[in-house]
Amino acid sequence: MHSQRITPQESLFLSYAKAIGILLVVIGHYRWLPPTLFHPYIFHMPLFFMVGGILAKPASSVAVQSSKVTKSLGYVVIHYLLIGGLTMLTNSTFGTSIDVAFVGDGESSLGALTFPLERNMHNNSLFLVAWFVLAYLAASQLFGLVLALVSRIWTGQTSRWVALALGLIGGWYGIDTLGPRYAAESRWVDNFTCQVLVGMMYFSVGHAVRPHLWVFRLIPVLLVSGILFISLAGQGLFPVSFMSWSQYPAGFWIQLVSSLLACACVLCLAYLASMAVRSSFLEVVGRRSRDIMTWHVLVHVGVDLAFCGLGKYGYDEVKALSHYSSPGAWPFYIFAGVMIPIAIGVASDSIWARWRRAVSDVVTALSSQAGDADIREELTRSGRILTNYHLDPNPEGEAELMYSHQPAYPGAGLPCEGQQEKVDWLRRYGFLPR
Repeated sequence: MHSQRITPQESLFLSYAKAIGILLVVIGHYRWLPPTLFHPYIFHMPLFFMVGGILAKPASSVAVQSSKVTKSLGYVVIHYLLIGGLTMLTNSTFGTSIDVAFVGDGESSLGALTFPLERNMHNNSLFLVAWFVLAYLAASQLFGLVLALVSRIWTGQTSRWVALALGLIGGWYGIDTLGPRYAAESRWVDNFTCQVLVGMMYFSVGHAVRPHLWVFRLIPVLLVSGILFISLAGQGLFPVSFMSWSQYPAGFWIQLVSSLLACACVLCLAYLASMAVRSSFLEVVGRRSRDIMTWHVLVHVGVDLAFCGLGKYGYDEVKALSHYSSPGAWPFYIFAGVMIPIAIGVASDSIWARWRRAVSDVVTALSSQAGDADIREELTRSGRILTNYHLDPNPEGEAELMYSHQPAYPGAGLPCEGQQEKVDWLRRYGFLPR
C-alpha cells in the first residue's frame, strides 16, 4: 500500500504543481489578480495539502517523528523571531507602522506562547503564513498516525478508502461545525483544529489518488474539470474561502467540490507541462516553495520601501498585505517575491551546512581526544603499556623505538607491527611526544 515510490517524472510533476501553487500565493498576497473565475483562494492552500498527501507515509518510530516535529517547530520559532525583529527594525528606521507584537497588552511572558495562536500568527504580520506551516505540520503528523493505525487493520486499497473516509469526516466537522463556531466565539482552538482537520481531509484525498496519478496527464480530465469549474463558478456557486480563518461560506460539499475541481486543473496542467518540458525555474520554485512562503511578504514590503524612496508611495501606507499598485509595478513584486526568497533559502542552507560541518568536526575532534585519553588511561592502569618509551638513534643513525622495561606480562606488547606503526600508535596515545 505505501511502498509505491515516486518516479522522477512524478517528482517533477509535483514540483511543478507546488510551483504553480506558490506563485498563486505570491500573486494573491500582492492583491493583484487578473479578472478570472479561477480565484486562487478557492484552492491554493488545499493544493499544498493534497501534494502532501500524495507523498505521505505512515508514522514511523517516535524518535523519527519527534525529530521532524522539533525541526519544523524550530524553523517556525527562528523565522518568527527573525522576521518579527526585522519588522520592528523597519518600523523604527522608516517610520512605518507594520503590525508586529510578540505579546498582547498587559499579558505575562506566558501569554506570549498563546498570543500568536490567538491572533492566528497575524500578530507578526510579515510572517502571517506561519499559520500554514503549523497547520501543515500538525496535519502531516496526525495523518501519518492515522495511516499507521489504519494499515494495521486493513491492507491494500481498502486502507486508502478508510483513511479517505476518516479524512472527509474530519473535514466535514471542521468546515460545518468548527468554522462557524470560531466565527461566533473567536476561540483560537476552534480555528487551529479546523485548519488541521481540513488539512488532513486534503491529505487523505491526495493519499487516495496516489496510485492513480496517471489520470492527471489525460487532456479529457483537464477539459472536464475546467469546464465544470468555470460553469459552476460562473453561476456564483463557488465563493472564495479562507482556510487561514476557517471561513467556508458555502459549506462542506461546495468547498470540497470547488477545491478539488480547481486542484485537478492545476495538477493536470502541471503533469502535462512536466511531460512537455523540463523547466529549471519551475522545478526550483516548487522545491523552494517553503522559502518563498516564508519570505515573500517581507520582500513585498522591501519593494514598497523602494517605491517609497522614489516618491511613488507613502511610508505610512506600507502594510503586510497593502502595497503600491500601478500597471507597471506588479512584475517587480512577483519577481522579487519569488526570486529573493529562493536566494535567501539557498544562502541560509549553505550557511547552515557549513555550521553543521564545523560543529561536527569539533565534536569529532573532542570525542577523539576524549577517546584517546580514555584508552591511554586504561592501558596504563592495566599495566599493558609502560610510559618509558623513547626514541634512540641506532647504529645507522636512525631513530629506533626503545623501552627500558618489558610489558607487564608476556605477550602484552603493542597492538601493531612494524617500527613506524608502533611509533605512530604511541604518539597517538601520548606515550611519545608528537
